[in-house]
Amino acid sequence: MYYWPERKILRKKDYDYSLPWYYFITICCKNREYFFGDIQDEKMIFSDMWNIANNEIGKHIRDDVKINEYIVMPNHIHLIIHIIDTFPVGSNRIGPDMIRPDDIVQSNRIGPKNGTMPSFPTISRVIRGIKSRITSRVQKEYENYEFCWQKSFYDVIIHTEDQLQKTREYIKNNPKNWENDNNNLTNI
Repeated sequence: MYYWPERKILRKKDYDYSLPWYYFITICCKNREYFFGDIQDEKMIFSDMWNIANNEIGKHIRDDVKINEYIVMPNHIHLIIHIIDTFPVGSNRIGPDMIRPDDIVQSNRIGPKNGTMPSFPTISRVIRGIKSRITSRVQKEYENYEFCWQKSFYDVIIHTEDQLQKTREYIKNNPKNWENDNNNLTNI
């Protein structure tokens, strides 16, 4: 019999991560390996893989998702993701987390019986897409099959304009604060 330790659930319980809002996200490389470069004299020294990560994050994701601010650090990426409300006022917005049991199709596919469920962006879908695109390009262009992400990601739901501004400043100043960063391997 296998024992799988229970993983800590990082998402806020019962929160709909498709809601139009700003989200501060941190995704980390597995074992906090420095794939994207290093910090010297409070400045990022870029690796070739940094170029891939930077280009993939900068690409257009979809009309209802914008990357508001981001930085690629040696072993992690900070992003502010803005999910934009594109639904008309009064629309019956039913996301994948709000499907009623009687709406589930009897096959392996989950969705309303009529198959018209809209595709709402969720933070998990956005992050999965970013991780996937970066991983594919790194493995294809550099044949680096050791490159891997830490499972999941960290998120903070940004509630106020002040919190949004402070998060933007935190991201911009991240290289200057590298000595105190939890992801800096010298601090572990």
